[in-house]
Amino acid sequence: MSNLQTFLSKSTGVISNAVKCGVRKMAAPSMVPPVAKSRYDSVKAAPVRLPKKLKILQPFQTSIFPNDRSQVRGVDNVVHQLLQRRYRLKNFHPIMRNTFLSVQLFPRDHILSNFRKSNISLVFNMHQLPMLNDRHLESGFKSRPKYKDLQFFDSKPSPMQSACGRTKSKKQFKELFVKSLQNFSNHRNNDRLFGIFVFHVLKVPVNQEQNEVILRDLENMCLDLLDKDNKWNDLKNLYNKSKDPSPQQLKNVQYSYGAKGLLDRRVRFPFSNKRTNKILKK
Repeated sequence: MSNLQTFLSKSTGVISNAVKCGVRKMAAPSMVPPVAKSRYDSVKAAPVRLPKKLKILQPFQTSIFPNDRSQVRGVDNVVHQLLQRRYRLKNFHPIMRNTFLSVQLFPRDHILSNFRKSNISLVFNMHQLPMLNDRHLESGFKSRPKYKDLQFFDSKPSPMQSACGRTKSKKQFKELFVKSLQNFSNHRNNDRLFGIFVFHVLKVPVNQEQNEVILRDLENMCLDLLDKDNKWNDLKNLYNKSKDPSPQQLKNVQYSYGAKGLLDRRVRFPFSNKRTNKILKK
């Protein structure tokens, strides 16, 4: 046996006899983890609350005529859908019709008027707008396969197809509508104009001359409602004969702006009939 092997055998024996490894016994792990403590546990964050002054009605939530387009609001989304699906033009004839739009009116005592957000509310239906804002041009492009490779068909040729186009068109009609109402704010029967107007847009005006046509027709429409009792009575009778929406159809109406657990003092439906709303909520 070589000297190296002898040395290694002796070293191994010394180490194995001299060194002893003691394994420390670990405590059994607890089944319940310790609860983290913080010096902030006793502090509770108060919920964010809107100031009480917002309970005061805004001008458009009172029985006054709007003097700006911002004072003409819409309705609840559920009611908006009902107006378009249940009260179609073929069954509930418009009170005014021209090249650009057809107008329906739901008086203030109609059940859906409980859910309007302003004294005079306005709802738009723009699904009938033709391509290129012209019905004749639209019919001329019916043979689409012949032109399908044109870049034109990758664009948005109708105002309805873009959010910017819809917003701009609604703003234009709303301004004309508010302007037409200014002449009748002091009329003895001006409450006949309180309610929901539905504009079924057929064409968007593109110049001042067309704006004047719409403004004139809207003013004549208001004048007929205010001065001609027979036209007003016909409108009332039409809706009196119709069947009201069921509570089931209105169950998803949002009565408050507030999120869950947040107190919100803003008034969403300032002209709602509490008795009617109580029945619908059952």
